[in-house]
Amino acid sequence: MGNSNSKFINSNTLTPSFHKSDSSDTALSNRTEDRDLSTIPPYSDDSYYDERKANFRFQDGRRYHGVKGIASILPNDDREMDRLSEEHYMVKLAFDGCGPGVWMLDCAHDYPESNFLGIDISPVFPISIKPKNTEFMLGNIVEGLPFSDNTFDFVFARLLYGFLTDDDWNLAIKEYIRVTKPGGYIELVECDSRPYRCGPRFKRIMTQGCRAMEARLLKPYIGPKLSGMLEEAGLIKINSNFSSIPINWGGPLGDIGKSVFCETMKSLKPWLTKVIDMSPDIYDTEIQEAIKEAGEFKAYFNMYYAFGQKSIEA
Repeated sequence: MGNSNSKFINSNTLTPSFHKSDSSDTALSNRTEDRDLSTIPPYSDDSYYDERKANFRFQDGRRYHGVKGIASILPNDDREMDRLSEEHYMVKLAFDGCGPGVWMLDCAHDYPESNFLGIDISPVFPISIKPKNTEFMLGNIVEGLPFSDNTFDFVFARLLYGFLTDDDWNLAIKEYIRVTKPGGYIELVECDSRPYRCGPRFKRIMTQGCRAMEARLLKPYIGPKLSGMLEEAGLIKINSNFSSIPINWGGPLGDIGKSVFCETMKSLKPWLTKVIDMSPDIYDTEIQEAIKEAGEFKAYFNMYYAFGQKSIEA
């Protein structure tokens, strides 16, 4: 279901966080200047995944999940876990408190009276270092969730745009609603992969990547559509907004935005270079030049969230 990015919570005290955002057309940086990014913990730790249950395949030195029928184009090795951990903190900086297993571990610490369950399609989650009120399990949202109706108070799913097709999204939201209790909440956080205020090289590499994703029926621009999807699915009291992520400018958030972008493009390299028929060396050069351009043009992406409530009468 995407790298531990779907969370299911039993609690009558926890509701979606009200993220701060900005509707302006510039990226945000003012809230992050005093953050210490050196505290970001690495995912590359043997305690974080269970090789005994592994269903992996390997390509060009990277490890991928081996589950058939999933459109995912990203690896799931230690390097990818580090990227996801960093991505978590990028989103957290952007929204002041939203945030893969890291999000769940944060919440488990902040809400010790609540119980948290994380699901991933691959065994890449903590198996030894975790709070007592957390559990992780293998699961695939496309095949349905192994829970009864009306089980959880809060369902959180994040950054699945590189894993779910259009049909998968419809199935996923229906499943999220099914397992949520009447009166409970569902929250989604996704990126709009459309870059703003960017130069020609940055725009070209992003356009090529997004077109390749769309050819696999993935949804790189799904972020702005989240609120409409929840409303169409029948949720009420829908709240949505976005925050901008600067790339290679704008202080600590721009620094981590640059790092996440670079690692994402490296993760996509084995697949994308074949799809767009580009040599690995030229690809590396294009990414380096695109990053320089992003700082010069002050490029940014928008990250969206939306949450809604399941009707008490449902």
